[in-house]
Amino acid sequence: MQTPDASEPHADRPDDAGQPADAGQPALDTLLRRSAEGDRAAFSAFYDATVPWVHGLAEAMFGPGDDAAAATVRTYLTAWEEASEAGLDLSEQDDATHRERQVFTWLEVLAHRVMTSLRRAGGSAAERERRPGPAGPAALPGHP
Repeated sequence: MQTPDASEPHADRPDDAGQPADAGQPALDTLLRRSAEGDRAAFSAFYDATVPWVHGLAEAMFGPGDDAAAATVRTYLTAWEEASEAGLDLSEQDDATHRERQVFTWLEVLAHRVMTSLRRAGGSAAERERRPGPAGPAALPGHP
């Protein structure tokens, strides 16, 4: 199977008609706009459509496991809170691919900000466990 050339038109692909591969689902920009209006079902669909990508970013930053899962959850909590501030200047006249790229750009910037903040705040769970602190060995009776 050949990878399509990015310069070739793909009018035969369902997701280029303003719809994701699941033709029954609205486009990502529509889901984000509805999420900003408080539509939980739209946000659930937005999550389902984008979580593999966001979780992949989290695994790249934190490695597989609990830290990546926690970073993914935090990213979507922040996305829900900030959807109304996305400020995407999109219209139905814009190409569907352009609208989708704008949504992913917003989501990538948000995910990077959230994950970097988490990383700076404490690193991974494994790193936090290795650090001495009030609950570490020095806090135990009989240790200097």
